[in-house]
Amino acid sequence: MIEIRKAKPEEYPIYDQLGKSSFPDGHGVFSQETPEVLTYLKDYEKKHGKTGGVFVGIDREIVGGVCIRKVTPKEFRLNHLVVRRNYQRRGGGKFLIEFATNLILEKFPKAKITVKTDSDYAQLSLFWEKLGFELVDTLPHWTKKKEEIFLLEYQKKE
Repeated sequence: MIEIRKAKPEEYPIYDQLGKSSFPDGHGVFSQETPEVLTYLKDYEKKHGKTGGVFVGIDREIVGGVCIRKVTPKEFRLNHLVVRRNYQRRGGGKFLIEFATNLILEKFPKAKITVKTDSDYAQLSLFWEKLGFELVDTLPHWTKKKEEIFLLEYQKKE
């Protein structure tokens, strides 16, 4: 059984390594050097910790993580979802997203919940749809390598 709780600062390096192993070619925050990622996660928790923050799933070891960010008083975004490979396709990601969504809606019942993902990960569309999200926007985006990709924005259905 996976237990989800706030991440402890000493667990940030494990979360970072999960991100780097999930996205070996680099992706978002996990494409940065480890010290930068750890600083980012500490700042993220400091800035968003009252209404969200950094969460990890534990099943004898850290199996994944997700960040919750309050964008506006009525909108929250789920960021940096990572799941250890042996927990993928076994409900680990679903469990983390359902936890995060329920946590938000308990405190803010009318909140808009969004997630953005690179078009490189379009195969995750079915994952988001199964969890009650729908594609609401496609936004042009430029990578650090100056390659154009698109961000797919999903929103939780009411």
